[in-house]
Amino acid sequence: TRMHEPEIYEKYRIWGRPDIKAEIEKFHDKHIIKEFSDAIEAKTIKEIYWCGGEPLMWKIHWESMKRIIELGYQDEVSIRYNSNMSRTNYYGQNLFSDILDKFKYWNILASIDGAGEVGEYVRTGLKWNQWYKNIEHGLKFVKAPQRQIRIDLTMTLPGMLGLDEMLDAGESLGIPILAKRVFGFSPDNLWSPMCLPRRILDRIVDDFIEKNKKRLTNNIYFYAALKDLKEKPTYQQMFPKEWEDGLKKGKQRVEYLDKIRKTDIKNILKRDKEVLDWWKSI
Repeated sequence: TRMHEPEIYEKYRIWGRPDIKAEIEKFHDKHIIKEFSDAIEAKTIKEIYWCGGEPLMWKIHWESMKRIIELGYQDEVSIRYNSNMSRTNYYGQNLFSDILDKFKYWNILASIDGAGEVGEYVRTGLKWNQWYKNIEHGLKFVKAPQRQIRIDLTMTLPGMLGLDEMLDAGESLGIPILAKRVFGFSPDNLWSPMCLPRRILDRIVDDFIEKNKKRLTNNIYFYAALKDLKEKPTYQQMFPKEWEDGLKKGKQRVEYLDKIRKTDIKNILKRDKEVLDWWKSI
C-alpha cells in the first residue's frame, strides 16, 4: 500500500532525535571518514557525490580533492555536487580554477530557493549577486557533457512569487533549471507551496506556465515540477482536520523567525494581493 506523507514523517522522524544523531556522528567520524581517506590513498575511488549540509564548507572536501590531484588519478574519478555555491573560495583555493579544472568529469547541481530578493529572504546569508558571479565563473570551466552545471531549485511558498526572476536567471546563465517542492509532512510547515489554497496555487502555476510556455520548453524538468504541483494534494486536502490549526501554528513560527532575522515575509507576499490577503486571514 502507498504510504501517505504524514505516515512517512512519523516513520522517519526518529533520525532527528539528539541521541540518534550523536551516534550517527560518532560512527561517521570513526569509520566513514577513515574508510573514505583510505580509499583515496589506495586509488580505489571512482565517484564522489558531495552533498548534505554544505560540502564546500568542509575541510575534508578540499583536502580530499587536492589529494586525488596530488596522487594523479583525477581523470579516473567522477565528481558530483549538490551545493548552494555561495562560497567557492576556501582554504586559499578556488573550487573551479584550483580543483575542478584538474578533473575530467564533474557535475554540479547549484542549490537555490529563488533569485534576487526572494532567494535572499528564504535562505539567510545568501548574497544573490555573489552566487550569480560564482556560477558565471564556474561556467568558464564547463565542457559538456563531461562537465556540467545546472540549477537545483527548491520551490517554496515565497518562491512561488519569484518564479519569473528564477527563469530569467537560468536563461541569462544559459543553464537548465531542475526543480522540486518543499515537502509538507505536517500542516505547520509554511515553507511548502502546498500550504496555499488549491485555487490560489493553481492560479499561480497556470498564469506562470501560460506566460512562459515557450521558454519552459527549454526547461522541461522545471515545467514538469510546476505541473506536478497541481497534481499533489494541498494541506487542506492532506490534513482536513488539522490544516487550519497547522497554518496558524506555522504562521506564528514564520513571524518568530522573521523577528529574529529582521525580515518580513509580507514584503515578498505582497507581490500577489490574493496571497497576501490569504496570509493575513490565517
